[in-house]
Amino acid sequence: MQLATSVERLGAGELLVNCIDNDGQNAGYDLPLLLSIKAAVKVPVIASSGAGAPEHFSKVFERTNVEAALAASIFHHKKVAIEAVKDHLHTRGISARRAGAPA
Repeated sequence: MQLATSVERLGAGELLVNCIDNDGQNAGYDLPLLLSIKAAVKVPVIASSGAGAPEHFSKVFERTNVEAALAASIFHHKKVAIEAVKDHLHTRGISARRAGAPA
């Protein structure tokens, strides 16, 4: 938390939180870490590291209120389709941009 609050004071406009222990594990995001950081800062927080299923995205948004979440390997290795994640989020009432939609 000390690092997060320090970089916020230095002018960071958002924080990308990468939990190296979860990276590549496909077992979900580090929700306790993200909750702690969200409580400590006012800037937007982006969750990274650990997504392995569409449900991991809905959990991170519903339980931590992060502004964004990212994943890489599950998409690169075609374990999960991007549209499957977006479809799942929409069924949970969570907004996700569709291909071709304006930003």
